[in-house]
Amino acid sequence: MKAIVTDDSKVTRAVLRRMLERLTFEVMEATNGAEALGLLTRGSVDLCLVDWNMPTMNGVEFITQLRRNPDWAAIPAILVTDETDRAKIDQAMRAGASGYLEKPFQPETLALTLLELGFDVGLN
Repeated sequence: MKAIVTDDSKVTRAVLRRMLERLTFEVMEATNGAEALGLLTRGSVDLCLVDWNMPTMNGVEFITQLRRNPDWAAIPAILVTDETDRAKIDQAMRAGASGYLEKPFQPETLALTLLELGFDVGLN
């Protein structure tokens, strides 16, 4: 399984990479939504974890673009954010987010979210 982790924080990308690798994902990293869209052209991707607030293209803009492309529209995209405003979270869900994780979260929370989306994650 392949995932793209998109966040402008190098530390956050590293943490998410470790979590996903423990769940048997191969991980690519992007610093913003535009960069993540470029990674999607390199081959099949099974999952996107994307931060909300990033320069160039934020997470909601990325998800909107993802859903507009028929080749990528079915890829689950989880918004990873410290945003707690319910109206904003609803906006992200209307844009096509498959779910959201509120920072900070535990690896078990990520694993359960992925199980709910139908991923067969091996907990190592």
